Amino acid sequence: MKEYERLLLAYIQKYGRIDFDFLSTEFHIPINTLVEIADKLLVEEYIAITEHRFSVTDKGKEVAINSWEVFSGEIPEDEQPEFCWDDLFIPQIFPEKI
Repeated sequence: MKEYERLLLAYIQKYGRIDFDFLSTEFHIPINTLVEIADKLLVEEYIAITEHRFSVTDKGKEVAINSWEVFSGEIPEDEQPEFCWDDLFIPQIFPEKI
């Protein structure tokens, strides 16, 4: 599972919702990419929607543990497990700025 997916799972597990504007800013990825990730997690049954709220399924909880706390800095640096980004995101305007 990709890190963005794990982080989105962890965020949903902690907050029970998806704030696309906030997460787009935090992850530095477009909102439509977040929507695609959320849709994939829903289709693959890592998350569910009940009573207008998102929840992480048991399958999703297996991979979401502590990811959001590590990303958001809620766990002290010396206690954080090694964290690796497998995805490289290059903004569309990046080549223009060079």
